[in-house]
Amino acid sequence: HIIGPLENIIIYRFELDPHQSFNQLIKQIDKLCSNIKENAFYPYQQLVAYARKFSSLQYPFSQVSVRLNIEDDQWNLDPNNNLFLKQIYLTNHQLFPRDNKLTPIDLTLNIIANLEKQTLSFYFDYSNKLFEQETIQTLALRYEKLLKHLFDVSSNFDLDDEPIYKLAIILPHEERLMHNININND
Repeated sequence: HIIGPLENIIIYRFELDPHQSFNQLIKQIDKLCSNIKENAFYPYQQLVAYARKFSSLQYPFSQVSVRLNIEDDQWNLDPNNNLFLKQIYLTNHQLFPRDNKLTPIDLTLNIIANLEKQTLSFYFDYSNKLFEQETIQTLALRYEKLLKHLFDVSSNFDLDDEPIYKLAIILPHEERLMHNININND
């Protein structure tokens, strides 16, 4: 007997090219996801065992997932038609720590998109035996900043032409710290 929600989990490794644009990255990931579907029938445990054979200190096997919940009936991400959002907000992830591992995933990024309202919210579901709350908070703030660079109405980041390495995830207090260090070094 199987009890509980079932998800089709597919494992893959992807290496970012920092010089490609965001839209090029999306096209590459879309192609990868389409190619992976033919392996979707493999049992999760066998995929994990196989993936761990190739993990190393340089390329560790991580139990991280991204879950996207689309609240609209129709949704199509077209890289040629840039998406702009009126609001991007972080749901209080402090409500979602897990004392006990209920799933094989240690960290899950949950994204809720409503394209009709042009909003995106997210939160992290995480094992508090592996992650400190402060670490998750920092990760969430960096992710929120990244999303605002990509999709906020006021952003001037060019999704077609600018390389993804130009996306800044340095937080304001870190910018102040670097500024103060640079002033003291002069």
